[in-house]
Amino acid sequence: MIVADPVIVPPTEMKRSDSLKALLKHPVRQARMIRLLFRSTEELMSKFIDPKAEELYQFFDVLTSTYCYTTVKETPGVLAVTMFIDNHEGGGFYPSGSSQMIPNKLEKSIERNGGYMLYENRVDEILFEDGKAAGIKLEDGSEIGSNYVIYGGTVWNLYGGIIPKERIGPEKLKWVESLEPTFPAIVVYAAVDYSAVPIGTNPVEMFVEEFDEIAESDVTVYISSIDDPSICPEGTHVMSMIAPSKKKWPPRGTEQYKEMKKAETERVLKLVEKKFPKLRDSLKHLETATPLTIERYTLKNEGRVGGPKQSIGQELLKRLHARSEWKNLFICGDSTVMGMGTPAVTVSGIGAANLILRDLRMKEYSYREPEVERVHYLSEKKRKAVDLEKTALDRDTVPLISGSCQLCEIPGCKMKCPDGKDIRGVLRRLESGNFPGAKRRLLETKVSTDCADCPGYCEKSCRRLSFDDRPVPIKRLLSWLEKEVII
Repeated sequence: MIVADPVIVPPTEMKRSDSLKALLKHPVRQARMIRLLFRSTEELMSKFIDPKAEELYQFFDVLTSTYCYTTVKETPGVLAVTMFIDNHEGGGFYPSGSSQMIPNKLEKSIERNGGYMLYENRVDEILFEDGKAAGIKLEDGSEIGSNYVIYGGTVWNLYGGIIPKERIGPEKLKWVESLEPTFPAIVVYAAVDYSAVPIGTNPVEMFVEEFDEIAESDVTVYISSIDDPSICPEGTHVMSMIAPSKKKWPPRGTEQYKEMKKAETERVLKLVEKKFPKLRDSLKHLETATPLTIERYTLKNEGRVGGPKQSIGQELLKRLHARSEWKNLFICGDSTVMGMGTPAVTVSGIGAANLILRDLRMKEYSYREPEVERVHYLSEKKRKAVDLEKTALDRDTVPLISGSCQLCEIPGCKMKCPDGKDIRGVLRRLESGNFPGAKRRLLETKVSTDCADCPGYCEKSCRRLSFDDRPVPIKRLLSWLEKEVII
């Protein structure tokens, strides 16, 4: 049923006429699909698996908890079926150049079509006029007017301040407060010697010690460098170790916080060491993101990465819909009908966009086979190596060389630049082939000196020098961009 009808719009955002056509065309299939919406995965499985086979149910608990953060008793059947198909029918793929390339390519598309990306500006409030959403107010007090506002954050942040409280009824607030969230997560990032990861290791490894519930000892390890060795120096592997963290964390920066962060990092390392005994002796770099780190960077409340649990009782149609109770305010993301995960929130975004197109009486997006294939599968795992200094610059080599930028949180290159150019943002766009977007970003700053004539303060402060004898060739890249890209 799932494969026969690709879902690219949430059921709540489908046109009534489309729903009716589907019902009339395949009434039995649609009736069975509706049953899947309200049956738990456990109920669905019991038809095929003996309820006494506890270990087998526990195995599926691991799978559903990894991707939905719910057990088979809690997970709606339709979500589990979709999830298992995603993993086993089509398989998993890794984006060349790291997962950062997914938002980079989305940004490229938005900027190519006239959009503008404004980063490092937190929205303080949604503005209303005559009961309609009319724009946003940033935390610095500036305002941006708009005919439509689309919100993509958590339900708790939306009703916890971004919408003025006087516009929210007590029943709605009570419902929001009643929602059970997914659990917080801790992520330990490590760069290790190549020898620490045995040959034959999978790019994704799941370690499970307790089967009775979603436990802190459940660790999923992503070793992205197995699929794409180009993302780290030769002879190195990078690992992301993710585990639940159910403890109550003290405020960031306190001694208690530092002690807990150290202890939790040690706990995760010990769990992973059972599979990779050479891990600790092979460490080249180690960083930990606590639940409060995740909250700081993503505004996910308390580091709960998946929004409200997609559990029976607060599943699917009982979650936020794309059309809010206020005209011209639309909602997408993992607090809405489709729940968490890249495919799910993408579908939720299409649903919100379609509602706006519908209001404007414009053609809505519907599933169709692409005329031009935008996704290319690489047979080789390693991207072509380039010499940072000697390789001639063109539209093929510039993305590869720009990928040597470390995308520093505090970019020393920008701080040392006489014009304060957003070098990090420019190079990130160049890496994804977003040449016009990179040029526009470069031109946003007042230029007093051409990059070719600059003494190269940016390169002297490049963080790459901390592990390589050569910096990112920023001057060459920006000079090429100034001369070769016309917008």
